[in-house]
Amino acid sequence: MRVRLQGPGYASSLLTELNRCRLSRSLCDVQLQVGGRSFPAHRAILACAAAYFRGLFAAGGEAGQDGGGSVRTFEVDFVSPANFEKVLTFIYTAELFTELVDVGVLYEVAERLGVRELVRACHTTFPDLQGLGAEAAHPTADTNVAAAAAA
Repeated sequence: MRVRLQGPGYASSLLTELNRCRLSRSLCDVQLQVGGRSFPAHRAILACAAAYFRGLFAAGGEAGQDGGGSVRTFEVDFVSPANFEKVLTFIYTAELFTELVDVGVLYEVAERLGVRELVRACHTTFPDLQGLGAEAAHPTADTNVAAAAAA
């Protein structure tokens, strides 16, 4: 006979601890340069949460660190540091507190990064945002996303 053992709060506790590690720069193996700010993070977390990072890290090699053992740095140049911090917070906590007016920009950034859960959360708040996905794939829309995110 098989039984299922389950920890109902385990996923939430794990996210909380991973976020603590990120905030204290503990066990971080990647640095994300956004504008003039640097964000420490964990490659595995980012790659699992966002298709953009999965592709970026795969293109940058499998090793999480440079040959000398230093943390690898990647630049993200299409979003403002403030909005990136919000997305990163969502990735590590599964929640985000923001101004209602910012939801559209966060939606576009989440689409560009491939953070599906944040896209869903934004869409739940504003169902009309769903149509923006097709526009975000268009090159001129990408420029608009970067300009809007930088504002």
